[in-house]
Amino acid sequence: MSEKDDYSDNLNKETFRRLSGELRRYVEKRFELMATDINGQFSMMASVTVFRIISLVVLLFGVLFLLFALAWYLGDLLDNNSLGFLLASIPLFVAGISLALLRPRRLLYRVRMQFFRQFMQMVSYITPDDLPEKVDLPADRESQPMKKQEN
Repeated sequence: MSEKDDYSDNLNKETFRRLSGELRRYVEKRFELMATDINGQFSMMASVTVFRIISLVVLLFGVLFLLFALAWYLGDLLDNNSLGFLLASIPLFVAGISLALLRPRRLLYRVRMQFFRQFMQMVSYITPDDLPEKVDLPADRESQPMKKQEN
């Protein structure tokens, strides 16, 4: 009987070693898959970000040339190029001062939520329907947990 016990004990040890090796390989492969998946998602986010930055730069150059054209046109109308450039720059100064002084929380919040939604979609496979449309944040504390609101 002791020979059978030794055989079954060896079989159990061998099975345990084999199973622990399989489990270790499974966990390693799972981590490799997760690392590859995260790497792919971050590279996708980086490429989208680079594309958006390039698009914004091109758009800003277009706006710059439009403002130059407006400044020259106003300068020709008023027979004073300096006055034309001054008048063309007024909307930029007004927009810059209002953004600097008012710091519109709604706009900053929308931009932050858009980035958050895109990040959560890419990282955790959440569909846009699962994410909240609007999160209620008090003006003085922006770090409260998100609550999904009903429409």
